[in-house]
Amino acid sequence: MFPLSVLLLAALAASPRLVPVPALAKVRPGQPLEALGEAKVRAARGECEGLQIYVAPPAEVLSADVAPLRGPGRAGIAVRVFREEWMALTRATEGGGATGLWPDPLLPVHKAGGGTNPAVLPAPSTAERPLVLYLEVCVPAGVEPGKYSGQLGVTFRDAPRASLPLELAVAQVDIPATSTLKNTWGLGVYLLAHGFGVRRESPEGVALLRAAGRALLEHRLSGYGMGIDPLPSRPGPGGTRVVDFRGFDAEMADVLGGTALPSGARFTTAQVHDDPRLTRAERVAYFRAWEAHFSERGWPQLLWYYAKDEPAPKDDALVREQAELTRAVGHLPLLVTTYRPALFDAADIVAPVMVCMFPRPGRRLCPIRPEPASAFRARLRPGQQLWWYQSCMFHGCDGPPRDRGLAASMTGWASYMIDHSGPRNRAMGVLAFLDRIEGELYFDTLSAWEKDGQPWRDVWRFGGNGDGTFFYPGTRDHLGDEAPQLVSSLRLKTARDGLEDYELLTLVAARRGRSAAEALGRRLARSGWDITEDRATWAEVHGALLDAAAPDAPASERSTRGGPPPGTRTESPAR
Repeated sequence: MFPLSVLLLAALAASPRLVPVPALAKVRPGQPLEALGEAKVRAARGECEGLQIYVAPPAEVLSADVAPLRGPGRAGIAVRVFREEWMALTRATEGGGATGLWPDPLLPVHKAGGGTNPAVLPAPSTAERPLVLYLEVCVPAGVEPGKYSGQLGVTFRDAPRASLPLELAVAQVDIPATSTLKNTWGLGVYLLAHGFGVRRESPEGVALLRAAGRALLEHRLSGYGMGIDPLPSRPGPGGTRVVDFRGFDAEMADVLGGTALPSGARFTTAQVHDDPRLTRAERVAYFRAWEAHFSERGWPQLLWYYAKDEPAPKDDALVREQAELTRAVGHLPLLVTTYRPALFDAADIVAPVMVCMFPRPGRRLCPIRPEPASAFRARLRPGQQLWWYQSCMFHGCDGPPRDRGLAASMTGWASYMIDHSGPRNRAMGVLAFLDRIEGELYFDTLSAWEKDGQPWRDVWRFGGNGDGTFFYPGTRDHLGDEAPQLVSSLRLKTARDGLEDYELLTLVAARRGRSAAEALGRRLARSGWDITEDRATWAEVHGALLDAAAPDAPASERSTRGGPPPGTRTESPAR
């Protein structure tokens, strides 16, 4: 066994400019670099894994290429390469955030037709703004398990070409293409079209919405809002409603029917688009036409209706009217974002804000006394679902609170903010498994795209950096001729990894028993505000989940058990 320092030095000697870094780390200028000794990842079939590559400054990168990884299977496994872009944050999110440069947007290095995108590379790596690559490998279903290898090749201006060996260990484990944890994340076509300067009803607007659906689905997410507008309808025989679904199908059929991605993944949920211009009886018939259409198309999604959002007591009568309306339809679940038991009977899906579901010493963030998920569940009738959602309550909706006692209660929470840690960005899947949550709601992915918004410069919304913004508009300024397309974020990849954690925990529970899965999950999260920050522990538990989820095999045939990636240590980024 070689000392850790020897392994690290050997890796740097082989490729002095390219330093592998865990996907969960957030590389920042002037901060210690969490270097890995080797560029190795493990994954189940159906799972995506990321790896960051720090390019030691000074340097100018001209290209970065990875051929498909080769192994026991006949086909290679593709690796996508992104360049991480910096966001200059001028305000810190409460609960552990900080100002300065943070990584988030991920610019695709290669054009769709092949070759380097000249709008993304060449690019310099400096001490003030180091260049970091994000490598993403998504393992297709059905590939042979075992080790796949390849190399990252990087060319520089005025320096020799460098290469870094890559290794992927594919476990004999399969996770489903479609998330088994239901979710619904907001994405609306009007903000989407506005971000690219096109009209909603134009062919370009429709194409962008379809691409946005695929982008969500690539990260195991389902969208709500989407086309937003009520569908055209007219009276039919016997009090029915004839709804024109042609536009809806053109925009949504691929993500609902499983044809958007080669994996066959589908949205888990779909929101009905209400038409408040209709009478109550007409709305009932209109919603029944939605149910019939989904049934005829064979779409298995949970079709749901969004009640008045975060209803105050003055809104209770409206929510009950909405409950009467949806129950008259037949089976159209009503989702209510509330922590107040007074409204639980009106809801089919009860979705409290998470801060109300984790008791904690000190000042409380929830307007009522927080209770565990089990207490909420005990108040529900059979058939009701318990979901949850994050909100700006976690960090202060108007920015840092003056009451520092309240601020102390904002530390440590699972969070999707840019300037919060990778483990906190990833924790929702583990927490959902541990607390038996059936779904997650998130309010928006394009919040900073609103009129006069400049998402490439400022994503501060509702007291947090990135609250409600997970995509960036990939215009010609950033992608050249590859525009227009959505640019995903580092946080979106990390949220997807959290949903994959949920799948692995579910598989382990089925194979080894729930207590075994919970024991592994609690190594990562004990509460919504108590998340393991050590990234090596996350890697170790991920490996242990792959081992526990795999069919029994002789020890000699098993992959190395889930220890931390070889050679993990903290190094200064100055090289």
